Amino acid sequence: MSGLFFTGVSVVGQIMAGIGAQREAELNVFNMETSKKLDQVEAMQVAAARKEEFDFATSANIAALAATGRDIGDSYAIPGKGKESVDAFLSKQKDVAFDDLTKIQKQSYLNDLRAEMEKGAERRRGKNARTSSLFRAMGTLGEGLSSAKDVKGGGKSLWL
Repeated sequence: MSGLFFTGVSVVGQIMAGIGAQREAELNVFNMETSKKLDQVEAMQVAAARKEEFDFATSANIAALAATGRDIGDSYAIPGKGKESVDAFLSKQKDVAFDDLTKIQKQSYLNDLRAEMEKGAERRRGKNARTSSLFRAMGTLGEGLSSAKDVKGGGKSLWL
């Protein structure tokens, strides 16, 4: 009789271990989601900082060019006064900043994909742990019942 009691305790323990593993996995997924959101905020901050840097550099470049007497006026500037080279310089700086922002955005997207895959794997690990614990518990229960019947049946297995 005490053998069945301990079998029952073992079965409940195995089931609880599986439930605990699944809950742990769910908590890990929550932590991963939090980390993902923090990464997104960080990417937005890096992008905003890069944009501010571009704006500051553009203003500084325009001021420096104006101080040298270069034409930085409207698009109707007189040809040969340097307007085209200023436009080309500023356009190139804009392209570089745009490329930087695009790279930041792509990296953030790839980090999001990685996080989603890791979350899916962690969810699956938790579900697998719970399922495995149920099978172990069923095996333990079967062994306990078989042992109890062997003892009760005088050494003859009642399962066969």
